[in-house]
Amino acid sequence: MTDSKKETEKRKHLKKNPLLPVVILLGITTLASIGLSVYTLKHNSAEKEKHVISEDPNVKEYTYTEFELNNMLTAAKDEGAVEKEQALKAYIKEYASTKGANLADLLRHTYPEYVIVLSSGGYRFVPINETYEPNGISPDTLLIDSDNIITQKVGDTVKSRKGIDVSEYQGKIDWEQVKGADVDFAIIRAGYRGYVSGKLVEDTEYINNVEGALENDIEVGIYFFSQAITNEEIEEEVDTLLEPIIEGEYKITGPIVIDIEKVDGNNSRGNALTQEERTALTLHFCDYVRSKGYEPMIYGNTYSLFDMLNIDEIHEEKIWYAFYDTYLYYPYRLEIWQYSAKQSIPGIKGDVDIDIMFNCY
Repeated sequence: MTDSKKETEKRKHLKKNPLLPVVILLGITTLASIGLSVYTLKHNSAEKEKHVISEDPNVKEYTYTEFELNNMLTAAKDEGAVEKEQALKAYIKEYASTKGANLADLLRHTYPEYVIVLSSGGYRFVPINETYEPNGISPDTLLIDSDNIITQKVGDTVKSRKGIDVSEYQGKIDWEQVKGADVDFAIIRAGYRGYVSGKLVEDTEYINNVEGALENDIEVGIYFFSQAITNEEIEEEVDTLLEPIIEGEYKITGPIVIDIEKVDGNNSRGNALTQEERTALTLHFCDYVRSKGYEPMIYGNTYSLFDMLNIDEIHEEKIWYAFYDTYLYYPYRLEIWQYSAKQSIPGIKGDVDIDIMFNCY
């Protein structure tokens, strides 16, 4: 995309993160509708307790016994409960009537205090820990252009970077054209471990992509699809992806990423791991990468980060989060958001994943 096109294209706000509660005033707020004001409690030994409004001569006085007042409070609460039920039903009806509505989104919008995870055919409600560092990204700062590219902009200053992630599935890439499309960084697959055989396989375009990106001043990160089940296999994966980088003296300044994803089928070796075992292996990956002088990162979606892994143990690591929508559904600090898998970029045939990097300036 040329600079002139950027200056003339019409930018619009992303839809704001709709993770807001349905706020309904209940109970005491309806007292105003039945003519009650501020009360003081007076007691006289010759009569029952009574609640009396202010003795201001401009205000009409009413007296109520405790029994009468409790009845009115009960009626007010009942009325509020009915209003709440009606408002919630109206909200659900309105949302469910929108195009593309689904239950997961409805739950996410209604329960912002939880991360909603689709797990084992049902939904898990994972409480958000308010003591963890939040992502701090205001929806108002996220803009989408006519090419569906998301940018974070504060005032007149762009605060994000545009990136892609690629593998041999994108074929031969014209990296000069990719650079011309204002791509700042690329995360390139080094390879994967067979989910049944356990065999390590190098991506056929690994080094070609590293060289092409670096030659065009695109920052490079590397990811590996892991199916390791021991610390030794984790180290083997890291050594395998770093060996050609070290030998070729390639300057890799982006992250070294472990890709954690669910593999369908009971024969996947990684599926036998418990959440605790998988979390420990992932943290070992991060520690081992750091010992090699590189910056580690964890890639995953809502399910893999909050169900396959223990978010309480990994939230302080750098996170690359996959969530395909126009709002960001991740409560904690993250570095990269993969927001689409169907982007078109000059120099690449077919669809490609598109990413936005935060906290980079």
